[in-house]
Amino acid sequence: MKKRMVAAQLGGLAAGVVADAVLGDPQRFHPVAGFGQAAGRLERSIYAPTRVAGARFAAIAVGVPVALAIGAQVATKRRPLARAALIAGCHVDRARRHIATPGSARDGA
Repeated sequence: MKKRMVAAQLGGLAAGVVADAVLGDPQRFHPVAGFGQAAGRLERSIYAPTRVAGARFAAIAVGVPVALAIGAQVATKRRPLARAALIAGCHVDRARRHIATPGSARDGA
């Protein structure tokens, strides 16, 4: 079972690398930019000039994505194909959006 999961992770990573090499970074909906926007909104909503507020912000901004990643890993523990799709999923979605967007940077338009 463990070999299948390692193979699924490697397959997902390989698919993601290939998609990234072919398509590059998305012009819209970049995951890092999205995280930055969400963290900015969170900071604006809970900001206070105290260490406690800073610690609360850091715990939420880091804890929520980590908890989601752990949950996804646990949910796909015995499902190698789901794990591969999860790892490569953002790249597949990126490819879908890129192909569906006329006049994208790769089109030369």
